[in-house]
Amino acid sequence: WVMVFMIILPDLELIKIDNIKVRFNPEKVDYDTEVIKKIDSYWQSIVGCFNGELTHVKSISVDGHIMSIDTCIGWYKDFLGSDKPDSLAGIGGARNCCIPLSVGAVTITSDHKVIVAKREGTCLNQNKWSFPAEGYMLPSKTIEDNLLLEMEEELGICKYSSLQVIGLVFDRIVKQPYVAIVCHL
Repeated sequence: WVMVFMIILPDLELIKIDNIKVRFNPEKVDYDTEVIKKIDSYWQSIVGCFNGELTHVKSISVDGHIMSIDTCIGWYKDFLGSDKPDSLAGIGGARNCCIPLSVGAVTITSDHKVIVAKREGTCLNQNKWSFPAEGYMLPSKTIEDNLLLEMEEELGICKYSSLQVIGLVFDRIVKQPYVAIVCHL
């Protein structure tokens, strides 16, 4: 799946690793005053977007076959209104930007079909095709719990037969990382 995934979506950077640990710190992101002004100004210019908590990536490290992602609380408006890194390498030590951690699954049905959907009514990626079981990780929930929430919310699916983490993907267009998962129904 990884090769097909990368051919279809060339704007992705992938670190292939199947053991990802997310460490959550309940503190909130602390921005400089100028960054807060920029975020607030941008937020006032857009209408109708949801602003809720999300899991902000503070740092990513890889030790052998284990990836550790340190996180804290961020806000959706911070992500939309702040600068963003251009790659996974840019996340390390990034300040003055909100980098949300998301989950995303390539969902495969029992008859071997892949579920895709066209995004409508969203602030990001309007009218673009995507894998619909994806979304921002809620603070203090596990990767699996977040994926199940997205599957139920977006597809009405409450159970699966297997999950396989394939790595961490950085979307160079949206400029954010996803825990990439293959989900078999």
